[in-house]
Amino acid sequence: MDLPEQCDHGCRRAQAAEVQNWCMGQLSKLTLQGRENDARALTQEHLETLIKIDISTIMWMRIKEAS
Repeated sequence: MDLPEQCDHGCRRAQAAEVQNWCMGQLSKLTLQGRENDARALTQEHLETLIKIDISTIMWMRIKEAS
């Protein structure tokens, strides 16, 4: 998920929602596979993202590849 040079709040909100959706999908998969401990760990790690998307509390990073 690359951030454009000029990324507005809508862009960041969409990216945060994408992460939230990914987490929910992973939780579902883990639960269906009977991996409750892994699902619990994922929930604890991403609890704030799963409860409410607040783009002001997310640390945004731009990672550049070394050439």
